[in-house]
Amino acid sequence: MRTFDGRVFKHREHLQSLYSSLEGGHVDPGITLDEMVDATLSVIEANLESRQLDDEFVVGQVVSTGPSLSSDAPVVDVLIYCQVLDFSDFARS
Repeated sequence: MRTFDGRVFKHREHLQSLYSSLEGGHVDPGITLDEMVDATLSVIEANLESRQLDDEFVVGQVVSTGPSLSSDAPVVDVLIYCQVLDFSDFARS
């Protein structure tokens, strides 16, 4: 996802698509859609201070599964990241 003027474009719709994919893969991220929305907004807010005039962010959520050492259920990790979108790469195109 990316921001426009510091706000995520179609935030909930993108996350609904992620959750639909997770459901299809039988992966429980361990947090609700609303919690993911709130957590993503918190990450963006924490990074707004580093945003310069005309900067925008690319924002993503990664849900990863791995083996558990203590049970048959996989461990699920959720990563939410936010970084400045570098438009200079697009200028050449």
